[in-house]
Amino acid sequence: MATFSKIWDACSDMTGYVQMHFDTDIRAEIFGSEWEYEPNCKIKVHDRSKSGKSIKDIIDPKFVVDHKSIIADSDDRVRFESIITFPYFLLHVLKIYVWANGIDAHINELLDDKKLSETFTSVIEEGTKNGDLLDKASFSKGFVKCLLKCRFLFDKYIVKREFVNDDSDGSWSIKAFHSSGQQSKKKPYYSNSYIGVKGEWKQTYDARHRRVLMLQSLLRVSYTSPKIMHWITELLRWLYIDSNRDDMSQFESVIEEYICFGVESSANGSVTVKDYLDAGDYDMGVNTPHLVFNYLDYLLWKRDQSKYSNFVFEFRNSVEHWYPQHPSEGTFEQWAPDAGVNSFGNLCIIQRNVNSKFSNMSPESKQSTFEDMISKGSIKLRIMAEIVRDMIHEGINPNKEWKESAYEEHGNEMLEILRSACGL
Repeated sequence: MATFSKIWDACSDMTGYVQMHFDTDIRAEIFGSEWEYEPNCKIKVHDRSKSGKSIKDIIDPKFVVDHKSIIADSDDRVRFESIITFPYFLLHVLKIYVWANGIDAHINELLDDKKLSETFTSVIEEGTKNGDLLDKASFSKGFVKCLLKCRFLFDKYIVKREFVNDDSDGSWSIKAFHSSGQQSKKKPYYSNSYIGVKGEWKQTYDARHRRVLMLQSLLRVSYTSPKIMHWITELLRWLYIDSNRDDMSQFESVIEEYICFGVESSANGSVTVKDYLDAGDYDMGVNTPHLVFNYLDYLLWKRDQSKYSNFVFEFRNSVEHWYPQHPSEGTFEQWAPDAGVNSFGNLCIIQRNVNSKFSNMSPESKQSTFEDMISKGSIKLRIMAEIVRDMIHEGINPNKEWKESAYEEHGNEMLEILRSACGL
């Protein structure tokens, strides 16, 4: 019970890295002398504290992790911020544990933290293995081992926000935990997680790490609700069951495959890029899935990383018409909805707080007035602005030309990039 309690309490604090949530006297026993290896759960912990928190404790809105008892020797308490809370993490782990152990149990597709206790009860009371009901003691022991391993993998390979120095906004990172120094002077430090093949050139795996970081941050900003972040389950499942730590080269393709195709059993309720392309409706206007824009931006970034070296995925949650639906009164011609204004070629994604200033202006005015915002924005947006800028330099009326043909040419080119990436 003491071991279960210690692991549960350590994992329940989603800030930082799980190693630092264990007392120093057992940290090396679990994670090795350098504190960085996959956890050894064959440990005995002397019960020197109060009993651990139950699932009901964790899901109580008033629940607060006791940082003092868990990470008293850490000076990195707010450097790393998890993209999900512990109740949601438990749901991801439960799905993985059920899969990995061949348990037959019903778990709702939608991740719902308000049904956490109900979900666990259903699995424990009604789940079966090889036709027999589950042994509760064996389930508890097995689950807590799975929990710790998944938390270790989550910390090391799943994107998080990192805050260093005076950066209040943070940045995306996928870093591994290391330590330096000896005995009581040992301190943690962090470096990019190794996502490569043993013996591979550093330049090669560094480039792959960058692509994996971009892909995961793409997913984070596309699926903003934790209820539909099935991609976390999928990546953790692959890391837990399928991956070879000496060959992580497939991690990138696993993520891209999920973006394009999803997984039938877990992507229920979540659109994929293939869903959008298969539907063949490219005139969805503001209803166009954000994932489509974000994946296109990733593909464009991947094609020319030097040109778009300053591009990062942000919460650009507003779909914008480059040629507006409702032009400023009397300034230029309105474009009929059924004539192309809602087509993919005329759309981009921007931050919501920019939308009100941006929405009713012509492409020419947007390009000249919002040059600084555009230079840091979506890559598709940047390309549309470049097209307009080139028209102006050539003495062409950009608003007229965009509405007559340029939007369609641009849209077809962008859609072909998406089709090619998804093998369609």
